[in-house]
Amino acid sequence: MPTPKAEISASSSIHDLARSLSSAAFYASDYPIRTTPLVITFWNAHGDKAELEKLGFEFDNLIWRSFDIQPMTKYMRPYGKVASKGYNGQYKLVEASEEFGLSMTSQMELLTCYSNGEQRTDRHPVQHCAVEDAVSTLILTGLLMEDLAKLHLLSSIQTGNPPETVWPPDGLNVRLISIDTESCCLPGDMDRPRGYKYPTFMSELGIAFIDTNTIRAHPAGWQDYITTAHAIIAEHWDHHPHRRCQENMGIDDRLPFYPRFNACSGPSGSSQELRTFTINGECFTACMSPDTEIISRDSCLQWLLGKIHQAVPQSTAQ
Repeated sequence: MPTPKAEISASSSIHDLARSLSSAAFYASDYPIRTTPLVITFWNAHGDKAELEKLGFEFDNLIWRSFDIQPMTKYMRPYGKVASKGYNGQYKLVEASEEFGLSMTSQMELLTCYSNGEQRTDRHPVQHCAVEDAVSTLILTGLLMEDLAKLHLLSSIQTGNPPETVWPPDGLNVRLISIDTESCCLPGDMDRPRGYKYPTFMSELGIAFIDTNTIRAHPAGWQDYITTAHAIIAEHWDHHPHRRCQENMGIDDRLPFYPRFNACSGPSGSSQELRTFTINGECFTACMSPDTEIISRDSCLQWLLGKIHQAVPQSTAQ
């Protein structure tokens, strides 16, 4: 179970996140109300935030709040599998998702079930694909907020006071965003011994977001209205995690399928197509999602800013 200090910190964070999605917090904020406030959630924020900062993403200037929901899942499920690993225990997004009734598929399941090339029929996010992990993080964020609102509703019934938070969030529109990155190493570092300090590079960038206006318009099925974007970094499109990391992740880049090419959360669903693209004058071909974009590292910041500020289709918001 979490330590008392960690429990207090998680409690403070999850209540701060809930307040950030409600208009009540804005009145005491200097955030420019003429713009839609951006709230970003991560799963294990340290690595992803560091990668975004390397790109020049200025958190203090570009967004209103950012949160790591990993400790929040321990707080909301104190007797679950995730919390049982202890304060410093290693726990995965898929384990937290399972505790909240979500499903994710894996590289090995894709190989086993779709080895003959037949079309996928499920829409379960694929583990270790940046956009799929972003989608799972975003849905998990919503479920945390929904569970917290239920607890506050029970408390309000007992005390006779208005609930501290509600779901869907009330008030002004807020854009709730989840971002995930995937890292790789160069081929010469793939089999370095344990403990060797090899450089890593961002190979994927995934985004998922939804506006609270959209959640209010579709409270029962808001997960179906999430907007996604997925990019593979051109300079590292065929570079992969260290072999030891791959073993922990249950993937193998030497097999016919690879998680980054199996994104299914975009408009095209689980469709795959043969894509041809040019990097530094050299032509490459790979089978991947039609929704996946291939961009240079120098374009990552502009791409990211464009995606998180894009307009939501009117049919989605209503």
